[in-house]
This record gives sequence, C-alpha cells and structure tokens, in this order.
Amino acid sequence: MCDEYKTHSGSDIKILDNFCEDSALIKENRNNTKRKEDCESIYYNIFSRKNKLLNIHTKEMRGNRTLEADSKCNTKILESIFPSINCNFINENESRPDAVHNAAHTLQMRYGSAYPNERLSNDGALSAAAEREKIILLL
Repeated sequence: MCDEYKTHSGSDIKILDNFCEDSALIKENRNNTKRKEDCESIYYNIFSRKNKLLNIHTKEMRGNRTLEADSKCNTKILESIFPSINCNFINENESRPDAVHNAAHTLQMRYGSAYPNERLSNDGALSAAAEREKIILLL
C-alpha cells in the first residue's frame, strides 16, 4: 500500500536548497564568466542537478506532492529558478588558453612597442593595468 503521507527525504530538500542557492549565485555572477569552458562546465553541472530535481518532482507529483524548500524554491518552478544558460555570448578568443597572449599582442601592435607589462609609467613603476596584465600572465 502506498503511504500518502510520506515526508520528503532530507537529502532531497538539501539538493533543492543547494540548487536554488547556487542558481542565485550563478545568475548574480553570470557576467563574470569569461571562458566558454567555464560557462559550459557550470551549465552541465546545474543542468544535471536540475534533471535530478525534475525526476524527484515527477515522483512527488504521483503522490500529489511538491518538494519545497520555501515559497521561492520548489520543484514546480525549476525553470524560473534557473533558465537555460547561453555560453555562446563568450568571445572564443577569450576562451582560448593563449587569449592573454593574444590580447597582449594586440596591445603591442596598438602601441607599437612593448607588451603592457613592459611599459613603464613616468615614475618608472608599472601602471595599474600593466600590473594586472603581469598577474594574468603569471597565471
């Protein structure tokens, strides 16, 4: 006999709660993703978690129930919690491992001499932009 008053497992609620929290964080930082590979990794991770939650939702609906962490985080509204990600907006040149070199090469051509980390400001110190470029190149 089917138990109509079955409660949700704590792990299912935790999966849903983590999905909602991570979705909010990803939406908030969406524009900070610079590499297409990173975007696709995030997409596949969240997509697989969303599918797992959809399977849980389907099972719960058989018993006329819905998995809910709170009013803004439940399996009925998974699509609005996290709609599809489009990773095609990321410039392919930025997603290549040698993108920093290419960007620096473009700057060298533009300024006609040194790479950004080689140009000195008036007092002999590297400019803030050059310091950032130096740090990126070291990575």
